[in-house]
Amino acid sequence: MKIKFSGNGSHVILWVHGFCLSSDIWKEVIPYFDPDFTSINIDLPGFGGTSPTFFNDLPDLADQIYHQLHNHQISKVTLVGHSLGGYLCLELLRQRPQFCEGLVLFHANAFEDSKERKSVRQVYLDAFERFGGDFFLRNFHENLFYDKQHPAISFLKEQPHEITTEILKRYTKAMKDRSDYSDLLTHQIPKLLICGAFDQAISSEDYRKMYETAINCELLILSASAHMGMLEEPKQAAQAIRYFIEQLLNAHR
Repeated sequence: MKIKFSGNGSHVILWVHGFCLSSDIWKEVIPYFDPDFTSINIDLPGFGGTSPTFFNDLPDLADQIYHQLHNHQISKVTLVGHSLGGYLCLELLRQRPQFCEGLVLFHANAFEDSKERKSVRQVYLDAFERFGGDFFLRNFHENLFYDKQHPAISFLKEQPHEITTEILKRYTKAMKDRSDYSDLLTHQIPKLLICGAFDQAISSEDYRKMYETAINCELLILSASAHMGMLEEPKQAAQAIRYFIEQLLNAHR
């Protein structure tokens, strides 16, 4: 995977992008944190021009992320994960709770897939096997946005040619088979849930259940976003995350 550093603050924020995306999704948000914080923005294997290195499942990939950061002498971070990236942040919290100072789930579900959702992912897996991945990537990005004409869509669509069918299969299977992380909602670590009012990937009912289950948790609903709030409402998202982290730091002073 590829790691980018920015800022020079003592508090470190790890930004983890979602499925079929790249570290560039945070380009409108991270500047709000420079230079007061250090941001670590990663490209997961097979996305953002990185090589599709092997991993077995999400726990394996989260372990790889941790060791990459450990090699850079990073001992504690606040985790910000979008969708798939949120699952990886939850897995990092499960594996290395001492490594995590705060958790921001950005359009990410702490519950495992429902039976219906697992069935849909299996349909895609079967289709990838038969037809490859081009059919999936063709309209993937539009479906993530509330505004189907958002200028970021054309920017994101420039990247799919880098994404192999094997990578689509590997991540889809890993997401289908992932653990239920809802027990981590009651972990004492401070948490921020960010959801989009028009998100088709995660239901408002699941967001409500997460918030009602969680302790030490805040909730932000982005009123003009679907599944890409960091690009649809970057200022609102960045300000909420920054306030959350500042409150976290004040609590430790």
